[in-house]
Amino acid sequence: IYLSAPVHSNTWEKLESENQDVQNAYWGSVSALPAMMGVDNDGFALAVDQLIAANRAADIVEPVAMREDVPASAIVKILKRAPQGDSYCIACLLAKLDASLDVTDETIARLEIPYADALRHDRPDLKIHQEVLKSPGLFAYLISCCFKRSDGQIEDDVDDQTRRNRAHTAYTILSGLRGVPGMTADGDLDAEALETWVFEARRLCAERMRVNIGDEQVGQILANAPTGADGIWPCEPVRDLLDKIASPHVGEGFTIGKRNPRVTWRGMFDGGAQETSLAEKYREDAHSIAARWPFTANLLRSIAASYQGDALREDNEAAWIDQSEA
Repeated sequence: IYLSAPVHSNTWEKLESENQDVQNAYWGSVSALPAMMGVDNDGFALAVDQLIAANRAADIVEPVAMREDVPASAIVKILKRAPQGDSYCIACLLAKLDASLDVTDETIARLEIPYADALRHDRPDLKIHQEVLKSPGLFAYLISCCFKRSDGQIEDDVDDQTRRNRAHTAYTILSGLRGVPGMTADGDLDAEALETWVFEARRLCAERMRVNIGDEQVGQILANAPTGADGIWPCEPVRDLLDKIASPHVGEGFTIGKRNPRVTWRGMFDGGAQETSLAEKYREDAHSIAARWPFTANLLRSIAASYQGDALREDNEAAWIDQSEA
């Protein structure tokens, strides 16, 4: 009878006089769209709570994304309980929180974590990325989720599937980092803040028995550095830090981080001209900074050598295609 009545606050007021089994059956079956769209704010809040209690948080993601003037508290409740949902609608809910003065960036960042993989296209600039670059503790925690301890010990007793899901989410967040710690709003790099973050992140990773992989991931973050005032990449504060640390694992991560994001376009017979040009530039830059930053210069030489190898491979492939066409 109640399901055949209008989906409205008046119906729900009468429903409250029924026993709990009737109420549970109603909220487990009622259509979520009219419950979210056709009621006032008080009725909306009631419907949100009841549908979440009925384990239907995922059902109300889309209608809530379509509704205007949704209270931030309701969105927070939904996102905490809806591990699935259309990524565009999830991004819309998070955008509503972005515009709210009642929710902190840190809270939004935590809410983004379960959806990090799904949001790669609809919300590429996650607040969780900003939080990681501000919090070395959060960085070390994500490292511990992704990578095993160096001594082989298991830190928790969660099941394997939960551990795999957690690792996948953490790795998605880490691989999406595009900035460096200490970057100010106007685009300058605070060298002291950068160094503080890096040394604390390395210390916390060491505490978690993930020294080498922690250093490698730090290096990959440092590879996001801007160009220096002298026109040479990376900028001077990052060169100072790399030479101060002089860690082979940081250096390895740095070179990987520089090469991995590169995407190229070339003609069929172009060969490795692009890579040859890059190799020459990195060798020249290494020569320019070697006296003051020898460790960083060696990293640039390593990058140059890898590009030179790529150039040779592309030249050989172009020559093979040319011969085949002939």
